[in-house]
Amino acid sequence: MMKKTILRDWKKIIIEDAPIPTLEEDEALIKLKYGGICGTDIHVYSHRHATATIPRVLGHEYCGEIVKINTKGDTDLKPGDFVTSHPLNACGNCNSCLLGKENVCSNLEIYGVHTDGCFAEYFKVPIKKIYKINKEIDPIVAAQIEPLAVALHDVSLSKLERGQSVFIISAGPIGLLIALVARQCGASKIVMSELNDYRIRLAQSMGFTVLNPTEKDFEEKLLAETNGEGFNVIFEVSGSKQGSEIMTKITAQRATIVIVGVPVDKYPVDTGAFLAKELKAVGVRIHNRYAYKEAVEMINSGVINEDLKKLVTNIFPLDKIEEAISFSIEDKEHFKVLLKP
Repeated sequence: MMKKTILRDWKKIIIEDAPIPTLEEDEALIKLKYGGICGTDIHVYSHRHATATIPRVLGHEYCGEIVKINTKGDTDLKPGDFVTSHPLNACGNCNSCLLGKENVCSNLEIYGVHTDGCFAEYFKVPIKKIYKINKEIDPIVAAQIEPLAVALHDVSLSKLERGQSVFIISAGPIGLLIALVARQCGASKIVMSELNDYRIRLAQSMGFTVLNPTEKDFEEKLLAETNGEGFNVIFEVSGSKQGSEIMTKITAQRATIVIVGVPVDKYPVDTGAFLAKELKAVGVRIHNRYAYKEAVEMINSGVINEDLKKLVTNIFPLDKIEEAISFSIEDKEHFKVLLKP
């Protein structure tokens, strides 16, 4: 038997004793090491996700250990391996899937949203979705592979070129990960906007310029960072009305605006700016398997792992999941929250 967290009703998670999952063909049993709470988990818990269903085991950010494998095929996976897995189920037959863009599959299922996720002592996943992590990697870092894959996917679709300037609206978890990836890609200047003082200090401690949008002459200060030319790539991560307003005002000619944040409402956008400057708008959704593989490789290389350690500020026991979610919603002096069995 094992402990499993399950969202039985909106805003009501029960800790249950449950049988350890039985494996079907080509599945592996994973023992959770760490799971990360993200905005999607909070939206599902709070009944603010349009397509989520209950009862549901939440969670799609994790690292764990293979306990058992059931397959007749060839695989280099074995019990004891340190792993993670791509948390999406796609149909494999629609046009998006056939083009390798399963993240926009017409019948997409997301773990922890439409099918059970990782917030349990043990869970099972298809072998084909599993990626190995080097055993010497800090599991606190490895638990951030999934959100790192989001950032890699976002920067990839932006077509960011070495030497270009970047403006990121929001220094939350995804915004700061985008900043780290953009720096690795050779951005010449990275500026962020953020309201939360704690997040501002954290981003500044990692070497990024951060401006508070409530400051006087905020727009002028932003443009001054690029000598009045505007930014080449803008990532709108806040999903806010203010973000939708500023994103077209501080662009360079022929800049790219990447829409990352999920808006809570429909906001007006200055389409005239798109015409006048020949701007490009790019929508992004989660990540594909290529970005996930790249995230695993980046973590295994260790190139940004010291920075990623700084992002984890709180760890809760798995059976305190409701307390951890409430803390994530209410506390203003934290960044990334993990769960540990």
